[in-house]
Amino acid sequence: MSFFAICAESQPSSSDANGVNDNTIDLRTETFPYYSEHFHDLRQYITDVRKQLYLNPKPHREYLPNLGSQEFSDAARSLCFGPENPILQDEHRLLGIQTIGGYGAIVVATHFIKNNLKLSRVYVPLPTWEEHIGILERNGLEVCAMTWRTRDEAERGECRLIKEAKLMPKHSAVLLQASCHNPTGQNLTKAEWQQLLDIFEENEVLPLFDLAYQGLGRSLSDDAWPIREFAKRGKEFLVAQSFSANFYLFDESLGHVIAGMAPNHPDSQKTFQNLHSAFSRIVQVKWANPAFFGCRLVTEVLTNPSLLESWKNALKSVRMKLQKERNKMITGLEADEIASKSEGIYVVLNLNESQILKLQTDFNILMDPNGSINMTCLNNKNRTRFYNAVNAVTVTDTKDKGKQHEDDVPLILSYI
Repeated sequence: MSFFAICAESQPSSSDANGVNDNTIDLRTETFPYYSEHFHDLRQYITDVRKQLYLNPKPHREYLPNLGSQEFSDAARSLCFGPENPILQDEHRLLGIQTIGGYGAIVVATHFIKNNLKLSRVYVPLPTWEEHIGILERNGLEVCAMTWRTRDEAERGECRLIKEAKLMPKHSAVLLQASCHNPTGQNLTKAEWQQLLDIFEENEVLPLFDLAYQGLGRSLSDDAWPIREFAKRGKEFLVAQSFSANFYLFDESLGHVIAGMAPNHPDSQKTFQNLHSAFSRIVQVKWANPAFFGCRLVTEVLTNPSLLESWKNALKSVRMKLQKERNKMITGLEADEIASKSEGIYVVLNLNESQILKLQTDFNILMDPNGSINMTCLNNKNRTRFYNAVNAVTVTDTKDKGKQHEDDVPLILSYI
């Protein structure tokens, strides 16, 4: 008898590299080229900081506590809420948990929702990062789909998500991205966020904010604005932070969970202790203890004024290069101005299934099934070829439809 023989093949994810060769332009959202032109300054800066730390090692050879480094957690919370935020002064308001990457932060937070809060479902605006759904389902949670944004809404200035949120039952949980939306690159306006947060507050909804790209959208403060705004309302919330992209620490897998409690709760100290115990138990059975070097690097940068300023400048360089890439794409694909409002590293192309397949089979260009791409995969060697291929498949489809009027030709870049 073979135990392993009954193991069936798993469904491949978008990151599986089937069919990729040296001539492939791989733009899938799960693909992240280490030597991306857009991240050059940030990559070089973090490399220099690494070298400094290697030359000055700390004599730390013991396991970190279950919940990780307290110094790192303090720095991570300060980054999320801003160093002057009064919420940081309340010792029983925020509990921080160091995790194995942003993925691990979502795993821990949703495990807590299911097993400690006894909730059975989580509302998720779609499309979203594909791993969100897998994590929720593996934690035994039912996924209730909502709508993130559509192109028609963008043109009409409407937001279906706000209407759908009003229909959520009281005391529900919702998982949504705070900024730099993966995979569309489209965010809600502050006015839309205000309406959405009003609904959460009124219906006592527990939001889990995924903050995976802080600093890569508009700014460090703007990218965390929805979280800071909701915290002002004195309601409970969860945050999952990732330090992979904004610190270029993909090999260190560093993440962080923040559990935000209501202020002036009569049993705040007891509640804080209970949460500490609950998350300690979750981490103990997941990975026991987090790693040290990544959290040391981030802590050094965030707590050293000189290093912090240099890091902020490197992030600004990334944002500027991403905006230039977006502008090139708008020109190269003769697309509309809606694309210029996207933020972060992702954008979604308004291509149908047959066009996406044609790009793969005829031009050896890979993207997500819904047309999402990671802009950092574009460079001086493949950019023109990509533009020409997309324009070729869209022009061909237009001709096949029988001399479609110019005003009716589908726009290239869109929300989904």
